[in-house]
Amino acid sequence: MPTSAYSFLAHPSGNEKWTVIAEFLSDVAGNEPNWRVGASVLLARYVEATSRRHAQSFERNALFVVADPETQKMELPFPERGRGRDHHDYLQESSPRANVPRFVKNVLQAQISNGRDILLSPWLVHGATPNFRNLRATVAFATEAAVSPLVGDRDLWFGFQVTHNVLSDDGLRDAFLNELVELPTNPVYLRAQLEPPDGPRQFSDPAVIGGLRQVVTALSENGMRVILAQSGLLGWLMLPFGAVAFGAGTRASMQRTIALTSGGFARQPLNWFFVPQFLGSALAEEMPSIAAIPGYQPCPCPYCDGDLPDTGDDFDRELAGKHFLWWCALLANELNSGQPESTVRQRIVDARAFWTQVQSGQWH
Repeated sequence: MPTSAYSFLAHPSGNEKWTVIAEFLSDVAGNEPNWRVGASVLLARYVEATSRRHAQSFERNALFVVADPETQKMELPFPERGRGRDHHDYLQESSPRANVPRFVKNVLQAQISNGRDILLSPWLVHGATPNFRNLRATVAFATEAAVSPLVGDRDLWFGFQVTHNVLSDDGLRDAFLNELVELPTNPVYLRAQLEPPDGPRQFSDPAVIGGLRQVVTALSENGMRVILAQSGLLGWLMLPFGAVAFGAGTRASMQRTIALTSGGFARQPLNWFFVPQFLGSALAEEMPSIAAIPGYQPCPCPYCDGDLPDTGDDFDRELAGKHFLWWCALLANELNSGQPESTVRQRIVDARAFWTQVQSGQWH
């Protein structure tokens, strides 16, 4: 069972080589076969045949594979719902709230056509509007999926997405939980939609983090296992409180869930590199100075093998991304050895101590 112990869920990014995830999964299988690592396929972002090919590649080495329908994209105009909009009936639905049975059936069918044994019920973003209509619709989707004959012997996870203001507000958070605990005790596939910090910094709003902890704890106490999709290390932080898995990708866009926007523009990427010792990222050009700090430990992952990343135009973003995924998988799986709370706490204590050294100027 994917939810029987702590796991990591690798998310691909829509604009990167899908082989990055496939190669990462192969490397884990070859080097750490006991690690619990799954993967997702983002149905809305690819044509149907491409999604199926990716899923088949992932499942060779993954513990489990989910076909994420990303139904939050239903809030966008039709042309912006992804390449899958011309191939999946659910993405062509004009009014999911008014056509619950048809919408749910089409979402489940898209995942079944992808070959999945785990199905996700669809969701709309709760907190994106000043009323509860998206939450009520999402609960209706989950209720419909729970009795759908399409599920059969497959596992069903209830999909939800909730904004930061719901998590940080006691009343809104309690109302959200009251709706969820009335559902059957299926696992919950939850996205926490946050205001993004600048650059690759970790999310640090204590009210939102505390609220997410209460949500995860409450659901766990009610017998509902929680998978925190697209959450990055914030999801890892929630594992001792009741989450059983967290998801992240190599790109910052897949390490946190943010509000959907139309359009956008590209920025020149910087050479960010994940530093396990302070659970954050630094520029590759800063790594020689950081490595000179007493107590720094060379990274033993197969993508570093003790070396520092190349800099400038030689910086390899794919290797740096796989390095980050490797550490996500390592952090999740070390909790399966027991004492998850003390393990996470010690990681954070050590990271803060090392970060203090970095900030003190010893690395200049």
